[in-house]
Amino acid sequence: MSILEKIPTISMPVIPMRGIIAFPESTIHFEVGRKSSILALNSAMDKDQLLFLVAQKDLRIEEPNENELYEIGCVARIRQVLKLSDKSIKVVADGLYRAKRIAVQKNAFSFAKVMRIDDIYKHHTEKYTEALIRKIREEFEKYALLLTTGISTDIMMNVATTDDIGKLCDYVASNMPAPFDDRQFILEQIDSFKRAKALLKLISKECSLLKIDNRISENVKVQIDDNQREYYLKEQLKAINE
Repeated sequence: MSILEKIPTISMPVIPMRGIIAFPESTIHFEVGRKSSILALNSAMDKDQLLFLVAQKDLRIEEPNENELYEIGCVARIRQVLKLSDKSIKVVADGLYRAKRIAVQKNAFSFAKVMRIDDIYKHHTEKYTEALIRKIREEFEKYALLLTTGISTDIMMNVATTDDIGKLCDYVASNMPAPFDDRQFILEQIDSFKRAKALLKLISKECSLLKIDNRISENVKVQIDDNQREYYLKEQLKAINE
C-alpha cells in the first residue's frame, strides 16, 4: 500500500475556477455558468454543501480536463446561492482547508477524491517568526498605499491582528489582486515559512509594478493637463482677438 493510499480521502464535486484562487479561512465569491459547474453545485447542495474549488491553468478552456487543473485547491462549504439568470448563479462559500486531488472522475460534471493538506510548521525561534510576521505587515501596508483603490480598514485590521504566520499569508494573498498563478503558488506552499517568503517576494514584485503603473498614469495625466492648458490658452487668445 502506498503512502497516499494510507491517507484518508473524501470525495466531492469539483468546480474549476477561472482566475480565482480559493484560500482556507476566507470567503469566496464567484459565479458559475458552465453547465457542468452548475451540476456540480447542485450535487453539493443535495449532499453536504462541500466543493473542491481548484483553479484551471488556462482561462480560455471551456471544459478543462484533469491535467488542465492544478493539483492543489481548497475545500469550501457553500454558504449562499443566488440565481442571477437561467445561465448564471452567484455563490458565496467559506474556504475550509487545502486539499490535493488524488483522482478525478468526469461524467456530466467532475467528481474528485481529495486529500486534506495541513500546514507544516518547521521549528523557528519566536523572534524569527515575529520578525517575519512584522515584515509581512509592513510590506503589505506599503502595497496598500500604492493601490489606487486602496485596501479596506477591515482587511488592514485583520492583517494587524492575525498572529498565525500560515493563516496571515493566506489572508494577505487572498486579498491581493495579483495574477492568479502567483497566488496559486502561495496556495501550494505547505511549509508556512516558505509560504511567508514566497508572499514577501510577491508583494515586492507587485509594489514594483504598481510604482511603474502609477508613474505611467501620472505622466499621462500631466500630458492631458498640458493639452488642456494649451487648448485653454488658444481659446483665450481667440477670445481676445475677437
